[in-house]
Amino acid sequence: MAYFSMQQNEIFDFTKSELNELSSIVSKKESPKRVAGKRLKELDEKLRILTGSEKVYLENDLSLPKLAQRLDASCNETSFVINELYQDNFYNYINRYRIEEAKSLLLSNKYYQLNILGIAYESGFNSKTTFNTTFKKFTGMSPTQFVKANGVLTKDTVN
Repeated sequence: MAYFSMQQNEIFDFTKSELNELSSIVSKKESPKRVAGKRLKELDEKLRILTGSEKVYLENDLSLPKLAQRLDASCNETSFVINELYQDNFYNYINRYRIEEAKSLLLSNKYYQLNILGIAYESGFNSKTTFNTTFKKFTGMSPTQFVKANGVLTKDTVN
């Protein structure tokens, strides 16, 4: 606000060169990162463990606050790490893992034991609609189309 008020000739009588100099000072100011280098690496390592070996994305009630708590971080820090390092938001980040899990389940023997809703729940989704919508968003096809496209025998053809 101060910067814009200094540009008002009626209030401050600066020359063009003085205004350019002031403008360069204001624009050089960089906003500090919300999470610094060492902490960023630490949180990334914890996040990789939680998503890799612990598979927290399978928890259907997982939320940003719950993930942050597991990371021993704030919601802002957690969100920043996902945004900065993975160029994604929390929901897309988690759903990407869930869809990969669903794809592997659909291509495995579990497909014969569970229906699509069962696969959705096993992958961490709460509803079939959300699962179908998200699956199509990430793969470009429905779960059923995915199964057919990958040559998995349907339950009808097995019996």
